[in-house]
Amino acid sequence: MSQEVQQDDRFSRVQATVPLQLRISAIPGAGRGLFVSEAVPSQGPIFSIAKPLLCIVDNSNEALQRTCDNCFATSGIHQTTSRKNLRFGRCPGCEVLSYCCAECQAEAWEHHHKAECAVLSRIRQDPRDKKEKSVTHKNARLLIRLLCLHDAGMIPEQKWDEILGLKTLMGTGQEGLERQVQSLCDLVTSYEVTSLDENVVRQLGHIQYNNNLAMDQPLLRDYLSYPAGNSCVTSGICLEPFASMVNHCCDPNSWWVFNGCEFQLRAIREIPAGEELTISYIGITENFNFRQEMLFHWGINCACSMCKKGPQGPTDGPLYRRLQNIQRLERESVTGCAPLSEIGAFIIDMVDEGGYDIGTWPIRHLYRQIFLTVIRKGNITGALKAWLKLYYVIEVASSPPQLPSERLNSLKKLISLIRTVRRMESPLITEDVKSTLPYIQGYLSRKLCEGTEKCFGDVEVAKFEKEQFQMAFGHCAESFDDRARYVQGAKVLLGWARIFDIPESNL
Repeated sequence: MSQEVQQDDRFSRVQATVPLQLRISAIPGAGRGLFVSEAVPSQGPIFSIAKPLLCIVDNSNEALQRTCDNCFATSGIHQTTSRKNLRFGRCPGCEVLSYCCAECQAEAWEHHHKAECAVLSRIRQDPRDKKEKSVTHKNARLLIRLLCLHDAGMIPEQKWDEILGLKTLMGTGQEGLERQVQSLCDLVTSYEVTSLDENVVRQLGHIQYNNNLAMDQPLLRDYLSYPAGNSCVTSGICLEPFASMVNHCCDPNSWWVFNGCEFQLRAIREIPAGEELTISYIGITENFNFRQEMLFHWGINCACSMCKKGPQGPTDGPLYRRLQNIQRLERESVTGCAPLSEIGAFIIDMVDEGGYDIGTWPIRHLYRQIFLTVIRKGNITGALKAWLKLYYVIEVASSPPQLPSERLNSLKKLISLIRTVRRMESPLITEDVKSTLPYIQGYLSRKLCEGTEKCFGDVEVAKFEKEQFQMAFGHCAESFDDRARYVQGAKVLLGWARIFDIPESNL
């Protein structure tokens, strides 16, 4: 039995680019799932929700001070907006949440904050909470907001039923989760947050832990700075019942991202008509054992095509023992990296003697360690060579593939390294390589602009990348469209890095 989402008044908040259906999932134990009735192109938008009711700013003091509780604009080292001179001000009532302008503060007040402000203020001012600082915990604030909005009559009955209908892990024997939920229940009871029955409060505590989504937003970083870390910042958590209908897969066909407080679901690859939408609840990783450990906490016994294959890397014998030794050295190292000699020899033996594919876990992880170790030593040419291998060879072969946002982040790192090497005077950089770098940098920068818009849509980060591209290359910006010239130069650069026989489709 299927249910057309567009014809259901409960889901009028959902803006879908293709017809969606709710029907029984093919995933064992998943219950219902969300399906597309028409094909979706790779990285295309699937559906969005403009402003979910429950979007909660993250825990850290920086987030609470420099993230707007209404539009989720952030400034500082985790910048998500190009607006200049933002002046964040705390709510004068609760002194917990911050706003980027008076308009956002007024909008948030009507949307949700008038229901919770007095409760947050009461908890913050209580001497008993000075040590625990419960009011800063995002999960506590999510449950408090949910209860306060309900008691204020600000959650429609149909949406309340949607929330209560979400899955939980109650009664599954997960003691750590039970302790966390009990702590939330004790907080709610202690401050008389709600008149709801304690069993309903406990259920809601489990619901929010099992169904909240990280609010990952694309970062804005200028072309001069080296983009360390990830392409997105987690600015908070969101509870949206409709998004919770998308089931888990370790090799998903879609992923979510936030543009401010707007939830977007986008395709990782082309999705044919009739296919069920899936996301990864635990991020994308080739590490089978890590996936199984994380999924256990979700109560999921995953039977996707990736998990059916079992571990793909060494699981016994000499290679496995060497891998365990490398992992031990990682844990004991101040930098978190094992010695280069150990890593390099292991990768060579894993591929040449073990017969493993270059995309097999843990090769990508280990190559990133090589890169980090080399760049920390100031060896920029060595770092570029390592990243060229990662970007053009290892990441392309990895399964499951990276999220589109992380692939863009790898490209941005590559552009930053090429730009730095261009300005170096070093006998290690041959003349033929020097002559190719300017065009490669320009071509890849253009690719970054186009890829950002394809990945995130025509949003602020896409406009920002276009501005950076024009700023960097000025009137020359339109000339970086000769793919044949780029391919020829890329082969020279890769040859310098001793990387050969790369298919042109990988370039």
